[in-house]
Amino acid sequence: MSKKFLLVLACGLLLNSAAFSQDLDADLNDVGDLPDAKEEAVLDEGWDNGIGRISPELRQKFDEDGNGELSPAEKEKMRATIRAERLARFDKDGDGSLSAEEKKEAQKARNERKQQMLKNFDADGDGKLSDEEKAVAKAKRAERIKKLDADGDGKLSDEEKAAAKAKRAERIKKLDADGDGKLSDEEKAAAKAKKAERIKKLDADGDGKLSDEEKAAAKAKKAKRIKKFDTDGDGKLSANEKNEAKQKREMRQKGKSGKKSKK
Repeated sequence: MSKKFLLVLACGLLLNSAAFSQDLDADLNDVGDLPDAKEEAVLDEGWDNGIGRISPELRQKFDEDGNGELSPAEKEKMRATIRAERLARFDKDGDGSLSAEEKKEAQKARNERKQQMLKNFDADGDGKLSDEEKAVAKAKRAERIKKLDADGDGKLSDEEKAAAKAKRAERIKKLDADGDGKLSDEEKAAAKAKKAERIKKLDADGDGKLSDEEKAAAKAKKAKRIKKFDTDGDGKLSANEKNEAKQKREMRQKGKSGKKSKK
């Protein structure tokens, strides 16, 4: 198989794998791992007693008349929405309230989320998120939502979230060497190494990252390859078309090798 063929193949792999963000952790994480006011509220046990914290973001979400304040009706809708979502997530026995054990599960989920947020965004390692770190997290969330927001309405519908999760699951499956359904540190490291190798092949100026021009060049090569082997004209290569392309490439390489041997 020629280096040119491998390079074009790498273009497709890299461009497809970078769909969420430039770093692998963001690629493999769900949008739910990023800050969201309503998600934070659902994990806040204060809402069990109707005294959950109302963040500015949460206030904005439920301020339907846009006057900067929550009316009694808006507050009631907010409480009912958050309580319903909290129950749907943690009320395993369906009795309409959270038992002591269910509250423990909710608290565990909240702690896990907090640790994940710190791992992703606590740049100075002080164990909490500063205003600057929160701003970075929010910007990252907005960036990723934009990439997943198919209808462009600025938020993710249930269908868009489901599509994102399905894509994430598919990519994890490809990297999950031991087949346990999740990525170990070793598997993440291996994935990062492969990604770095692919970037190196496409990085014409050798600066360790892909510029817009380098990405455009990679996309152009990918488009040319798809056009050449896309026999059904659907704009992408099926497994059979990829296999056919590979076989033709290998046959040409064998022919070239045979001619060199005769000489």
